[in-house]
Amino acid sequence: MIARILSSLIHGTFFAVAVVVASKTAPLEKSGSAIAAVASGLTLATILGVPLGTFIGHHWGWQATFWVVSGLGMTGLLSLLAIAKETVQEKTFAAITIFLFGFIAFATVPLLQTRIVLSAKDAPPLASAANISAFNLANAFGAYLGASDSIWPGIDIC
Repeated sequence: MIARILSSLIHGTFFAVAVVVASKTAPLEKSGSAIAAVASGLTLATILGVPLGTFIGHHWGWQATFWVVSGLGMTGLLSLLAIAKETVQEKTFAAITIFLFGFIAFATVPLLQTRIVLSAKDAPPLASAANISAFNLANAFGAYLGASDSIWPGIDIC
């Protein structure tokens, strides 16, 4: 449950910051394409993550799916840390980093939703609706925190 809450908190903040960074790092005439690339990360994560997670879970158990997602998350985090200094000066690295972070972060959502639905034997639609509602509330809260001056004091993220 803690992992679900933590993953949901980053989504609103991620989209808010990623869209702004993508639009500002791209040339003015390409800002729409940059924002579309950010949004396509969610789509790709859903399209590729659900079947891949199902395949892994079917062959090696559902826990293996979460280990793979955790490994991808750690790979993304280490990649971000390794190139963080370069992203300040290199717009291309910033765009790639944001895309990879979004892809890895959003890959957990279908897996978590699938696990909730499979666990709720008596009322899967109710469990699904409650899960998505909680996720959307956390998105809003994450966006609020991400834009808060208490989280980023003195830093203009826009």
